[in-house]
Amino acid sequence: MNHLALVVAVVQNAETKRKDEQIQILIAERVREKAGHTMLELPSVLAEDDEKMEDAAARALLMTGFGAEKLIYLNEGAIQPHSSDQIASFFLAVNVHKGESLPPFICHQVPIIHIGPWVFQKGLMVAPTVWAGIYLRISFLLSNPQHGSIQ
Repeated sequence: MNHLALVVAVVQNAETKRKDEQIQILIAERVREKAGHTMLELPSVLAEDDEKMEDAAARALLMTGFGAEKLIYLNEGAIQPHSSDQIASFFLAVNVHKGESLPPFICHQVPIIHIGPWVFQKGLMVAPTVWAGIYLRISFLLSNPQHGSIQ
């Protein structure tokens, strides 16, 4: 069974003038040979055989050139239960910060309020996990008001 770790990483960008544009989500732009397209997706990696999912999620985030103080497990489920054994685990990155490495692919910081129009303007394929991750982040914050300060 393949296990995919996905990270919903939101960065606070104080350099942006408009306050409603300061909360930005990290979106990776990667060439995916199997899909035959360049894809927009959440930071993600396949977990190694005995790797903990939280460790795989931390590795996925590091590959973007960012790190996080903490990762919170959100949910998991089958990506395509009718045709694949791949399971995806979603994590919310808390207190995201720039790391020291440069990613081997393009990583965008997109104001979360503009994610829809931005994605359509890019004209690239979008992994459905992007929308699922944003939904899980919103659901988590709504059902855990004590975490309201988490971007």
